Amino acid sequence: MIRELIEEFEITIDDIRWYLSHNMMTKIKEYITSDPYLLVEYISKGRLEIDLYDMVDKFQVELEEDYQKGYLDESYIRDIFQEILQLKSKRR
Repeated sequence: MIRELIEEFEITIDDIRWYLSHNMMTKIKEYITSDPYLLVEYISKGRLEIDLYDMVDKFQVELEEDYQKGYLDESYIRDIFQEILQLKSKRR
C-alpha cells in the first residue's frame, strides 16, 4: 500500500530522505534547546548513527507495518505524504 501511495504522490527517495532529515534536524534542535548533554549522549551512544542508517527503508517498512497492524490509516499516511510534498517545494 505504501509503495502505491508513493507512486500516486510521485514522491522520490530523495523527497523522503529530505523529510526524514528535516525531522532529524527538528529532533536535534529540541535536544539543544532542552539539554545539550542529551544530544551529546544521543550521538556518543551511537543512536544518531542507528537512526540515520537505512532511514528511508526503515521509514517505508515501519509505515507499512503500522498500516497493516491498524495503527495508522490511509488518511494519516496521505497527510505524511502531503507534508513530504510541502517540504519538497521548499527544497533548493
